[in-house]
Amino acid sequence: MTASTAAAALAALTDDAPAWLPPVNHWEIARDGDRWIVSGQLDTDGDTLSEADAYRLLGPIIEQSGQQLDDDGGLIRARFAHFGVSCDVWFLRPVLRWVVPEHCATCPTKLGDPDVRFVRLGTGDREAPVICVPCRDRMQAHWVALHRSPLVAARQKARELLNADAHVDAEGGELA
Repeated sequence: MTASTAAAALAALTDDAPAWLPPVNHWEIARDGDRWIVSGQLDTDGDTLSEADAYRLLGPIIEQSGQQLDDDGGLIRARFAHFGVSCDVWFLRPVLRWVVPEHCATCPTKLGDPDVRFVRLGTGDREAPVICVPCRDRMQAHWVALHRSPLVAARQKARELLNADAHVDAEGGELA
């Protein structure tokens, strides 16, 4: 197959697209090993297209071609042939990137070094402060030292109440 054959298939796709073909942002012709293919990006409707919508839109291509949907975790691809030319329409999953600041939020440690471990304070919040693990450990040790005596007293009181309810004396024997 030549590039001109692939170009002719692309022209046919853009001139008179099959009814089962979903909207495509752009098409391209590329070499895939020793053959030419036509590839198109699924129209993401201004990056508002969800993954479920992508599966729904690629479904008719799968039904028409009889091939399986390719999904490698980052790219979803539906393959088909048009005028004997291998074609596909793909959807690229958006990637959620976490912002990592240059320095720890509590000390001057650089967080970009490969041997520096760090944690984000808060769950699911991309803007939450990021601190190095030694700072986290210091904060945790300080909190435990600060709250240790009230925690120990509370545990002892809870133990006494549970033992009283279970009719158990301080040594673990049952009361008469």
